[in-house]
Amino acid sequence: MSVKEEELHYTKIDASIDQPQPIFETVPITEGQHGEVMIENNNTIPQEVGPDVPSDEMHNDTSSQHPVVPPALVSDDSEDEGGGGHIKMYIILGLIFFIVIASLVFLFNTLKKKIVPSNVRLVYWGLWEEESTYAPLISKYEQEHKNITIEYKKQVPVDYREKIIARSKDGSGPDLFRFHNTWVPMLHDVLSPIPKGIMSNDEFKKTFYTVADEDLRVGNAYYGIPLYIDDLVLLYNDDFYKKVGITGPPRTWDDVITYAKQLTVPDESGNPITAGIALGTANNIEHFTDILGWMLLQNGVNLKDVSTTEGEQVLKRYREFAEPPTPVWSETMTNSVAAFTSEKVAMIFAPSWEIANIRSVNGELNMKVAQLPILPGETEPFSIANYWVEGVSKTSKHQKEAWEFMKYLSSKESETTMFDLQKKARGTGLSYSRVDLKESLLQNEESASIIAQAPYLKSIPTISRTYDNGLNDEINKYLEDAVNNAISGVSYGEAMDRANDGIQSVLEKYKIK
Repeated sequence: MSVKEEELHYTKIDASIDQPQPIFETVPITEGQHGEVMIENNNTIPQEVGPDVPSDEMHNDTSSQHPVVPPALVSDDSEDEGGGGHIKMYIILGLIFFIVIASLVFLFNTLKKKIVPSNVRLVYWGLWEEESTYAPLISKYEQEHKNITIEYKKQVPVDYREKIIARSKDGSGPDLFRFHNTWVPMLHDVLSPIPKGIMSNDEFKKTFYTVADEDLRVGNAYYGIPLYIDDLVLLYNDDFYKKVGITGPPRTWDDVITYAKQLTVPDESGNPITAGIALGTANNIEHFTDILGWMLLQNGVNLKDVSTTEGEQVLKRYREFAEPPTPVWSETMTNSVAAFTSEKVAMIFAPSWEIANIRSVNGELNMKVAQLPILPGETEPFSIANYWVEGVSKTSKHQKEAWEFMKYLSSKESETTMFDLQKKARGTGLSYSRVDLKESLLQNEESASIIAQAPYLKSIPTISRTYDNGLNDEINKYLEDAVNNAISGVSYGEAMDRANDGIQSVLEKYKIK
């Protein structure tokens, strides 16, 4: 695709075109006895009308008198008889008309250039999605906006956040870029707010789920648009369920414990050969910090203080799945996602994007997707948000055009098209970010659980695989230490006390209150 890179120039409107034209008094004309044209009062000549001036000043101060119209504009009898005066008047009126029309044309063309800039090139940095997934949507937009060219560039996740900040500050960064829903505190200085004329606050709230409003709003402005929504879900092997007579997914934590024990096949020492669920350790469980973050929120724990009794209870509950005398998971097991794919564990918690990875390796796996278990006494499903957002750089020269394109990508038509393209590319599509599209996904087996939990999502910066080298990764290191300390014999309370000190330092570093 060829890319035009011409600078946009605006022409300043000349304010002189709005200056008023001179106004002349009408000279009364009468007809003589023989039909000749006579001017009443031969001493009367056309004069420019000005402000009223007292008569004594006019007699005493000749400088205040109005200038006399040149005699050439006054017709004598011979000129009147030949119609020369009328001709000159028509010429003057014609010139005035021409000037007015020319001025209006100039004004229109100038405003048109301001409203519709030419040759706008937008650079769009993405993650995860291939260029081919966006190509049809970009092509359609460019056809409808002849002056816009969009260049999509897929980035690698390592050092991506730092690259966005550095390139945005030196002016060499993209116009649009993808970022994680937990990154706003780290990227706020380089993010542009959505212009109210493109999407009002009311429209944003009505369009997207509540979690997007909470994640992307700073003050009275929003700093990103989500194109999909994702959260933590339960994945289970339905063939394993059928073997032990389980007919459906667990509803509560009590069900999880019961099912996990039923599904575990131990060796002679009591260690699992086939595990019931992947919980309790850190080093061999993918997304274990996502799981811990969700459990903390579910138990009413805030990251501002994880050393509370509720925080200690969460660590204890988590560890019990891998502790004697009847562990349902072990440190000797392989990576949790790999173990589930190879049918070595019956249940795992994971974000829905893992579904496509699992299916690509084992297409015969009888995998089902379910909502997360709830605490006793609760009724609503609850999950942790984990999605990526599209933003516009504060240093972009074309912020308005960038936000207009982003609103186009978040439209009903674009999101449904994107879902179909993703499904074609990898077998499954990411769930819609728009609330008004949720009904169409409730019949989709894989998306139904995600959408059912979407109205109740909460965000917490304990998400794995954001590769941010910042907020999430730093907090996750302290949670990992807490789990490993508990494994090594440190009490649950002491382990959470140590983690709390580190987490507070991270929150202070990124000015999170």
